[in-house]
Amino acid sequence: PSNPSYEPSGSYQRSIDTWIPHDPTGAFEVMIALKSSRVREQALNELFTEWPYRDPEASQAAAIRLWERAQLDGDSSVPFHSLKLVETLAQNYGELKGAKAYDQAISLAAPDQRLAALKAALGGWKGWRGQGLPAVADFVAMRLNSDDKTSAESVLLVHAAGWTAGWLTEDGEKDEGIGKAAAWLEKLPAGEARDAAIRSIVSAWSWKPEQQKKLAEWANTLPPSHQRDIAVATSVATISEKEPARAMDMAATIDDPTLRAEALAHVGARFISKEEGGDMAFDVRKWMSQNPKIGKELRENTKTN
Repeated sequence: PSNPSYEPSGSYQRSIDTWIPHDPTGAFEVMIALKSSRVREQALNELFTEWPYRDPEASQAAAIRLWERAQLDGDSSVPFHSLKLVETLAQNYGELKGAKAYDQAISLAAPDQRLAALKAALGGWKGWRGQGLPAVADFVAMRLNSDDKTSAESVLLVHAAGWTAGWLTEDGEKDEGIGKAAAWLEKLPAGEARDAAIRSIVSAWSWKPEQQKKLAEWANTLPPSHQRDIAVATSVATISEKEPARAMDMAATIDDPTLRAEALAHVGARFISKEEGGDMAFDVRKWMSQNPKIGKELRENTKTN
């Protein structure tokens, strides 16, 4: 531990790889005493990659101990530099402490660490005893509706709303997650967080090709609202490559003029840029001539961008 030239390479790497499987607890005690933060954190990252598979309880106890030394006890000898280590410790803290992990994550000073730790902590909490996701969703909604948020927390909660909506969408079988996520949206205040949640629902559903048609249908049948506009605009981006004509038709139904123009430009701009007489998968000019009002918006937006 006191050797300043002890670098994570060569014999160091071989000794770590051999040591961890045989005595992870002993390795942990020496690693946290290493003076070089770079060496210490690389060693701890390797330890926590292997240790949970061999002894989950001991690994989690060590992660919690390390997090609390740094966060609760203010132990400056355990600074965090590696985002991977921050995420590992925050996830373990969330798995064991549930809601308490939230305050610990948002108290980190560095913005990138706060964001990474919060996602990891909520991710750990949602897997807590197999029943954590509803609690996470209720907690995030509660904080979004709270009047005592700091500006930093408000920014973090926009991201948290997106993650939570995505997790809800992917939860369960036979598309039941989309219903859970849509119901959860109604608990959120209007604004950036709800918009982020809607985009996340669409993104979480659209990665499966067989779901894209259902996704577009769901977005297209929502009642007129800002929520529908966001869902349709995000869906348009998903289906535009394979179904440009349908994407343009959907984009034209968006009420918000700014979102409508952006969605239309997303689909149409790459086709407009093709040379005359080129091989076009979709004749966007013909579409615009058949939809003169929207066509004018698209031309103006394309020139602007």
